[in-house]
Amino acid sequence: QGLEGEALKTKLEADFRQFMRDRAKLVHKAVVRLAAGEQPSLDSIWAASSGEPAVEAQQEASN
Repeated sequence: QGLEGEALKTKLEADFRQFMRDRAKLVHKAVVRLAAGEQPSLDSIWAASSGEPAVEAQQEASN
């Protein structure tokens, strides 16, 4: 049984907000790396967002 009416609207709004937050984080990572003179690939941006804190911390420390 799927969601309907107000429950569906609420769920979709929450999902969309999370999607936009996640997308904004990816764009931010790409812009920071581009501003640092790098030419990151899409794969490297996705990898950096896959929950590898050590890699992200090293990248931010070098900026």
